[in-house]
Amino acid sequence: MVVTTLWLTEVETSARADRGILTDLFTEGVKNVQANQFKVIPRAAGANMTVTVRKGDQDNAVAYITGDDFAGQGLYRSEMDADWNDLTIAAAPASGTRTDTVVWETVDKSAVGGTVNESHPRVLTGVAALTAAHKTMIPLARVTVAAGQGSIQAQHITDLRFQADKAQLSFAATDVQWFTTSATWVKVNGARAVEVILIGGGQSGASGQAAGAGQSDTPNGGAGGRGGERVRVLIPAASLPATVPVVVGAGGATSAPAAYVSNVFSPAGPQNPGGDSSFAGVVARGGTTNRASFTGGAGGTPVPYYDPSQVQGSELPSGGNSNGGGAGGGGGKSRFQTSYQGPAGPGGVNNEVATTAATNTATGGRGGAGGDIAAGGTAGASPGGGGGGGGANGVSGGNAGPGGKGGDGLVVVITYT
Repeated sequence: MVVTTLWLTEVETSARADRGILTDLFTEGVKNVQANQFKVIPRAAGANMTVTVRKGDQDNAVAYITGDDFAGQGLYRSEMDADWNDLTIAAAPASGTRTDTVVWETVDKSAVGGTVNESHPRVLTGVAALTAAHKTMIPLARVTVAAGQGSIQAQHITDLRFQADKAQLSFAATDVQWFTTSATWVKVNGARAVEVILIGGGQSGASGQAAGAGQSDTPNGGAGGRGGERVRVLIPAASLPATVPVVVGAGGATSAPAAYVSNVFSPAGPQNPGGDSSFAGVVARGGTTNRASFTGGAGGTPVPYYDPSQVQGSELPSGGNSNGGGAGGGGGKSRFQTSYQGPAGPGGVNNEVATTAATNTATGGRGGAGGDIAAGGTAGASPGGGGGGGGANGVSGGNAGPGGKGGDGLVVVITYT
């Protein structure tokens, strides 16, 4: 058995070992495609049968090239500090159209038995696409050359560059557990990493206001509740104990309606906060109006009094959207002792895809719609949707509508082995 430890004091490491480190960190490709690194363009000084390979718009051009000459050769890092000009394209064919491929090639003399170590652009004349026979190179562009063509223009060049990226560790998701109520998670044997998605409970909507007989004030609908926060983390399994308590935040309870009392103006009922969801010290906060920084949607404002013949439904305010729980819409507002009564605002929605066990994704639920006149706000959808605001009491008196309940939270634990 041989154990190799890199970069020990006074121990020289091999180039192959260093290339192995690059392989662990990056994938093959151009470091910054958007900055035009290694982009093939017509000759800048005037089009002819040559092309230029650009350094790019910022810094030096860097590419990572996988060595294909032998197994375990590793990843090469190649850097260019200026444009490579006057790369020759072969003369046009006598008839028809030819396709060439411009590549960036790395030559390692220890791998191919040559005499030089170098990296450079190269034109593969008549090669439309790379095959397994083309070793230690990446494609930069495809160039088409038709019979009689005397120069290379932009329309003859097809960009083939692709972006290098951070290497991904090879994990398989072998266990997925969805917690809709608080419980205990048990670590799976052989676990290497654990991904956790947490969504806090949604805040309830506020009840609407109620104006008693003889009151001239116009009662408002209640505000929509905030959605619960969404947090997603990856935790090394070795840092977790054998069991972990899972806390799923409950949605804020329904807000009690403001009561009708003759000659009294009753304020909106309070909004109830959603509970926090947590796992191993990671917390997704429940919806509440007392936190300035939040990923749940902001609660909808009460719908203003309006003349229904003048205002379109699309102008009604809704709850805020988010990547956590969507917020509840505002409740409807009435004009006491008139026939005009405002309808409820719609609930907020989540900006991501729907919650599905099949794709191991979890996003916040839609916020509840605000209640119409004297009607209760709709409950926020689980996980984490804010409740809709209750509607104000109407022209015939009676209590205002209660605020809708917030949606309960969620914790998803995905184990990778």
